Amino acid sequence: MISTNFASFNEDDLAYLKQLVGDSNVTTDESELLVQSNDAFPGEWVKPDVVVWPESPEQVSRVVKYVDQRRIPITPRAVASQGA
Repeated sequence: MISTNFASFNEDDLAYLKQLVGDSNVTTDESELLVQSNDAFPGEWVKPDVVVWPESPEQVSRVVKYVDQRRIPITPRAVASQGA
């Protein structure tokens, strides 16, 4: 059975992610969160709390391990279509 008992994202998480991938690779900017919350795929759009752009497989691994340990939901995204 899959558990849906997730943790809330907080300032400590934000600081840790910035430490993992660098300040310039993490954003909580409202306009960027809105851009990243949707694409051309039909369905419900959900605005993220944070967007992280890892630059290496190692960074991806560290981010995924961290959010797994903290029970923070994650939505991986590679190349998104913007419908244009």
